[in-house]
Amino acid sequence: MKRFSLTLILAAIALFAGGPAVRMDRVMADIAFLCSPELQGRATLQPGAGLVSRFLAAEFRKAGLKPFDGKEYLQEFRLVTTVLDRSASRLVLDRDGSREILKPGEGFQGGFKEDVRLKAGMVFAGYGITAPEYGYDDYAGLDVRGKVAVILSGEPRQEQPAGAFRGSGLTVHSAVRVKRMNAQTHGAAAVVVLPASARPRPAAAGTPRTSTPPAAPGSPALPRGWASVVYDEEIAIPLLDLNTRAAGRVLPGYRQLQERIDAAGKPASREVPGTLEVELVQKERQSGTTSNVIGVMEGSDPRLKSEAIILSAHYDHLPSQGEAVYPGANDNASGVAAILELARLAAEHKVKPKRTLVFIAFGAEENGLIGAYHYAAHPVLPLGGTRAVLNLDMIGRDEAHIPRTEGRVEIPARTSDLMNLAGGAWSPALAASARRIAAGLGLRIDSKYDADASQSVLWRSDHFPFLVQGVPAVWIFAGFHPGYHEVSDTPEKLNLAKMEKIIRLTYALALQLAGASKPPAFRAE
Repeated sequence: MKRFSLTLILAAIALFAGGPAVRMDRVMADIAFLCSPELQGRATLQPGAGLVSRFLAAEFRKAGLKPFDGKEYLQEFRLVTTVLDRSASRLVLDRDGSREILKPGEGFQGGFKEDVRLKAGMVFAGYGITAPEYGYDDYAGLDVRGKVAVILSGEPRQEQPAGAFRGSGLTVHSAVRVKRMNAQTHGAAAVVVLPASARPRPAAAGTPRTSTPPAAPGSPALPRGWASVVYDEEIAIPLLDLNTRAAGRVLPGYRQLQERIDAAGKPASREVPGTLEVELVQKERQSGTTSNVIGVMEGSDPRLKSEAIILSAHYDHLPSQGEAVYPGANDNASGVAAILELARLAAEHKVKPKRTLVFIAFGAEENGLIGAYHYAAHPVLPLGGTRAVLNLDMIGRDEAHIPRTEGRVEIPARTSDLMNLAGGAWSPALAASARRIAAGLGLRIDSKYDADASQSVLWRSDHFPFLVQGVPAVWIFAGFHPGYHEVSDTPEKLNLAKMEKIIRLTYALALQLAGASKPPAFRAE
């Protein structure tokens, strides 16, 4: 009763203020459905995720959004899941007549969508980065065709104020997928990743895994032997993560090479003696399809309607384990419910944006942002005309430390009126507009994660595939919190007043970017 009363108050305040009447009762009803035990965590390729995608398509239709292709709301894409046969899989390092065998879970983790049997020479390609905008290329003068590219994780001088590229912040080149695609473009047969520092790398949401490593703090353990990776159509070469011991065997002295690159700010790429034999055998292999859910509000200006403003959120979450169900109220039922409410608001207020508004609920985010990558490869409107992406992910909780942020990120004592904007450093005008609107709503915007490498926030949500393509894209993010990726991420812990403000901010920003004839008027409460 108390929560229901609050939603009525919020709706009344919004009406009085002249802004959109955000209906938090609708938002909470959607969240309650998305978190229902029957959906079993909305995990990719599970029945619950399919049910949610059909529900979202029906709600987009009710809100008056058009199918993205004139017929369908579901943009399907094919996925493959595998279970690695650990007893039959191995890496064999052959050097100076001696052979050393590395086994999955002991020396490496990784895999591929099909069996792999190859033997090839090795090339050390530094950090595996080609960044012409920074005058840096680990592949310059290096022939990796048909060979194994051995690369370091991260970027040169990562987490240092005088970092090689963007100080202590990351660039798109740090992401494992970007490095893998770069190696693939250069003709590599496989990629082997070495840990670049003694600091443990956080296991990021949206970072694909191919075996069952120990769970990171705040992440549920995977069922023993089950692969968490889901592959998409672009990946053509395997990627293997080595532990520190195995890395030292494959490339002795690699830490010294890292220090040399970091000190000089220049690549130190070279041939690696010996060959590496890769044998990956799948014990189980399954394929299936999942979907992005896409609805469109066509622009009213013939000159601008081919340009898009994307509002997005991912609807998938984590698989249940026995009786343990991961409801994912904040991650990311909060963002999905907000997208639905934004679509309803646009229809109810009969807005007429000059540019086209594209509403997307992405699938397979937790498996490596695959739905967003698929859309970026198959957009409704050309990415060259996509003016902005506003991605809502985890917008409903007050930020607080979790084990992996302690001592690494500064979080203010009061966060009930705080939201983070990740990716704004690449789009200063977009970030400035967001700040102006937020000020009128009593929201503070923090950009700390654009200057932080420790949490890899830059590439941990569905805005990232668009940044890779040069599209202005931001992650609207209320912050990490206890219960992240745990069974305790439940609806009653959400801060409804904060969510309501973030929805209003997104609505106003989207309509401003889309050139709506009557953008909503907001005022501080």
